[in-house]
Amino acid sequence: MSALASLKKSLISLPLFQSRENSLRKAATAFSGLTLAETLKKNRPQMKRYDLSFYIGFTLIVLSWIISVMSFYLLVFTWIPYLVGTVLVALSNQELKKKLLTTTLPIVGYVPITFIFLYLYNYTSPKVFLISKEQTGILRIIYDQQCGEKYVIENDKITISFPKDGIIILAEKFDGNTNPKDEYYFCDDKGNRQKTNSIEIRSAGVIDLKNTLSNNSKDFRYVEYVINSNYQNDYIYRQRYDSLTRNKVNDCNIRASANRR
Repeated sequence: MSALASLKKSLISLPLFQSRENSLRKAATAFSGLTLAETLKKNRPQMKRYDLSFYIGFTLIVLSWIISVMSFYLLVFTWIPYLVGTVLVALSNQELKKKLLTTTLPIVGYVPITFIFLYLYNYTSPKVFLISKEQTGILRIIYDQQCGEKYVIENDKITISFPKDGIIILAEKFDGNTNPKDEYYFCDDKGNRQKTNSIEIRSAGVIDLKNTLSNNSKDFRYVEYVINSNYQNDYIYRQRYDSLTRNKVNDCNIRASANRR
C-alpha cells in the first residue's frame, strides 16, 4: 500500500497533472460566481428564439394585404387585421429594421401591385367596336343569348358592330374585361370609319327579363359603354333604355324559338 501511495503522489506532482488540476479549480471558481441561468446562457449555443408574436403578426399582415389587392371593396374590413398584425410585429423581439420593413413595405407596394393585378385580371383579347355616327348615349352588349350573333373576326381581331339603337345581342360567353388596345370607330352609312377616344366602358350587370314564352323571370348579363361627348346620366332615359333592352332580347328569343319549331 505504501508503494501505491508513493506512486500516486509522484504522478500528481508531475506538471501535466498540476496543470489539469489548476484548470479545474479555475472553472469551479468561475462557476461559483455565476447563477445557474447565467452559466447556462453563457455555455449553451446561441439559437434564434421562435418569435410567436412576430409570425402571427406577419401572417395577419400578408393575408389582409392579399385580400385588399384582390378586392378594393374589402379594404374597409382588412385594415383591422392589418393593424393588429402591425401591433404584434411591433411588440415582437425582432430587429427594428425587420419590423419596419414588415409593416411598411405592404403599404408602399399596395398601389402598384393592385394596378398590375387589375391589369392582368381584366386583360382580354383586343376588340374593335364599330358605332354608328348617329348613335348617342349608351351602348350595350348582351351576352349568353342563343338567338344572338357570333363574334366577327377581322384582321385577327374580334369586331363588334353596334346597330343604330346601340344594343347588340351575342351568343358568346360573358366578357366584361377590357384591353388598353381596344379600338373604337364611328361609322357612316358608306362604311367609312373615324377613330374616336370618346367611348368608355361604364359598367357590367344583370337585367331581369320577363320571358313571355314561359312567363317566368329570367335575367341576362350585359356590358355597358357610353359615348362621353353626349351622355347624360338621366334616370328616365336609363329606364327607357332598360325597357328597350328587355324588349329587344325578348323578341330575339321569341324569333329563335319560332325558328326551331
